[in-house]
Amino acid sequence: MLIDGIDSLDSGVTVFDSRLRLVTANRRFVEMLGFPAELMVPGTSLAAMFRFNAERGEYGDGDIEALVEERMAQARRFEPHRFERLRPDGTILEVRGSPLRSGGFITIYIDVTTERQREKALADLSSQLERRVEERTAELRQREAELARKTHQLELVVSHIRHGISVIGPQLTLELCNDHFLEIMRFPPEFARPGRPFAEFIRFNAERGDYGPCDVEEMVAQRVEQARHPTLHQFERTRPDGTSIEIIGSPLPDGGFVTTYIDITERKHAEAQRDASEANLLAMLEASPIGVALIDQADMTIRFCNKRLAELAGAPADSLIGNTASGFCRMLLEEIDLDTTVLNLERSMVRADGSHWHCLISARTITFKDRPALLLWVYDITELYLARRALRHIAHHDGLTDIPNRRHFESFVAQALARAERRRSRGALLFIDLDGFKRVNDSFGHQTGDRLLKTIAAGLRERMRKSDFVARLGGDEFAVICEDCGADGGPLALASELVTMVRELAETSVPGCGVGASIGLAYFDSDGPDRDQLMRNADMAMYRAKTTGHITEHTDAPAPPSHSARPAT
Repeated sequence: MLIDGIDSLDSGVTVFDSRLRLVTANRRFVEMLGFPAELMVPGTSLAAMFRFNAERGEYGDGDIEALVEERMAQARRFEPHRFERLRPDGTILEVRGSPLRSGGFITIYIDVTTERQREKALADLSSQLERRVEERTAELRQREAELARKTHQLELVVSHIRHGISVIGPQLTLELCNDHFLEIMRFPPEFARPGRPFAEFIRFNAERGDYGPCDVEEMVAQRVEQARHPTLHQFERTRPDGTSIEIIGSPLPDGGFVTTYIDITERKHAEAQRDASEANLLAMLEASPIGVALIDQADMTIRFCNKRLAELAGAPADSLIGNTASGFCRMLLEEIDLDTTVLNLERSMVRADGSHWHCLISARTITFKDRPALLLWVYDITELYLARRALRHIAHHDGLTDIPNRRHFESFVAQALARAERRRSRGALLFIDLDGFKRVNDSFGHQTGDRLLKTIAAGLRERMRKSDFVARLGGDEFAVICEDCGADGGPLALASELVTMVRELAETSVPGCGVGASIGLAYFDSDGPDRDQLMRNADMAMYRAKTTGHITEHTDAPAPPSHSARPAT
């Protein structure tokens, strides 16, 4: 039954005895490692399996026997171990080994390839984004350098009037201009002569299409009328040849106005390239299967979030972008330290409908559109979390009855003893062995026997207090731990009640089967005994109960014979 149980696990399992010979291995182990059938026979040496792996390159290059001996030396130490191994076919196995009290060890093999690939994908995506951010930072630094250079140029222009400048007097005629004015505006040299009417500059521009399709004389009349009442103005103009000019005009105290002309073609190209780069970055983030958000660190405004994050938040992306982080996004921010980089922080979240889900959160500070922003990654790992929880349940519960198994029981006993010592309380351990159960399997079949075991397990669980612990130790043996039960004989009365309950449940479930129960009762308190002695005490009491009566409390007595010498059940 134990072998059937481990065969149903999704993890590979092997058990070796103290002589390092195979006791058992489940089907998943064979599927994972691809061992031939002849090596899966109980009694096969661990060295033979190491040798098979070494010969097919599982341990890399090296002398086969040296590789085998190295691993055998580690195995002979019978120490707990846990590591991951990258196999030649690219799969990744997590190997966990634990020594057994009786000698030998049990090893669990878990295929973590998909999990590691996801982690690598996330790391690659993060690296790619970081590279993009670095590139963007470099662009911004380049732009800052360019702006600094232009600032320096502007200082030189102010000193040497090197940008385009023109001064139109109160009579709307040119009073002054520099060479850069002619160069930028591409006027002919004769236009630099003082006294040239302002209307001729407008007419020249209109005729070559600087203002777009228009009636030339109407445009001249319109612009001249505006110039008669000058105001402070600043605008950009893109000319038919694709160049861009920034024009800044200021009225003069005595009439007329001064205008400066700056060729901003390069700056416009840089801004267009920056906008395109940011658009590409946001498009990449939008397509990510991982939820992504960019949150302004100054005011906590969501500046970007992709479709996946909106799905996780349970709200349309349009309702999130531009608003202060609240609800789901606020919960995420409360889970992290905004001043440090966060990587793969696992948290449980609550949806708007009250349902729970689990995620990995990563966060780091970047510069987005010239402002500090928090880049937030949210990966839904609910399925992985549930799978891990289910695996933990399988590892600690009996596959037939779904009550705790021996492994869980032994761990709980140690915890109960520690509590008794801490609280100075008293408790009892009941070992329950079914009498006559073998006849049920022989006469009614194993399915009937399994059904009876589940019925009795359910009855025990229903009868006991919530604080009590019921486990199936294997076969037809159960155990019950009662804590804080005092010294009033309650456990003995409980044992008597359980004997009656088992007999009645058996008769109801399988009429005429004659199944009963023998119970061994042992006590513990703040003075002990330790776990192993307590279990031996209960086992000895149960042995005497099978030979002398249905219930026996532990007293000092000779140890029972081996299980093979016990009366058949």
